Amino acid sequence: PGQPVCHSRAEDEEPHLMPGRQLQGAENGTLSTSSVLLYLDLAEQSCKFLEEHFHLERLYFSYSHLVCRSSLVDGSEVKLDELKLSHPVHADNCILKEDGRCVKESPAYTWRDYSAILYLNEDFIGGDFFFAHCNNQTVQHRVRPKCGRLVGFGAGEENLHGVLPLLSGRRCVVALWMTLEFGKDEGNHAETIVKLEQLREEQELRQRQQAAEEMTNVDTKEEL
Repeated sequence: PGQPVCHSRAEDEEPHLMPGRQLQGAENGTLSTSSVLLYLDLAEQSCKFLEEHFHLERLYFSYSHLVCRSSLVDGSEVKLDELKLSHPVHADNCILKEDGRCVKESPAYTWRDYSAILYLNEDFIGGDFFFAHCNNQTVQHRVRPKCGRLVGFGAGEENLHGVLPLLSGRRCVVALWMTLEFGKDEGNHAETIVKLEQLREEQELRQRQQAAEEMTNVDTKEEL
């Protein structure tokens, strides 16, 4: 988990940034704690929106990550049908077979009930999300990425989906998977939030102590 899985040689996929890796970044200083908490807050808001939209009593996080892909081709020199899909047609909780059946078996994450994509930018060409027809996996409906747009749907075979090739630019999204079943938090989402809140409190305390020490040093110099 977290390693790039590029489905097209015309794209470069960066390592996935999941909550646990974000916590490590906040602890070692490569990521700001406030930025990581903002990411987790966006994920929480997305989950709440799906709860309300689908009239669900409670949704629990299964997994989430931030992922960016960059095009390695010049969009002006290539056509969509000349490239492989950025992400092939699939369902999120079953294995799509050649005969069209989608079977809930390993290695599928069969407990995932709802999925969502939150777009973080739109300054790229291609990379449209699409829902596919169940009978022949052709495009049924396309969704043009827009910064801040959230696409949520049931994770089963009723919502086969994929991503069209990225022709130019860099596409970044937060991908979210949720479950109706308690105890399937693969990414330790809730635990990460608690640890980050503790880390932020510790950082703020150190900043206050440092500011107080600097003020004391200034006062001492003025007395001298």
